[in-house]
Amino acid sequence: PLHSPTPSIKWFKKGGDLPMKRVKLESFNKTLRIINVSEEDSGDYMCMANNKIASIQHTISVQVKG
Repeated sequence: PLHSPTPSIKWFKKGGDLPMKRVKLESFNKTLRIINVSEEDSGDYMCMANNKIASIQHTISVQVKG
């Protein structure tokens, strides 16, 4: 059987930085969890996965309502 290389997964926040002191990465970085979320955490978050074969990214818009 042919196996694809395990992807490296990274998270970014567009136009800003992730609140690293409140961020937990889970499931081999597939899940981004923000603790004590606040309205300033609203924005576009981008997940980027890449390995030797390909690279893909997906943007998620998050809106936190107070």
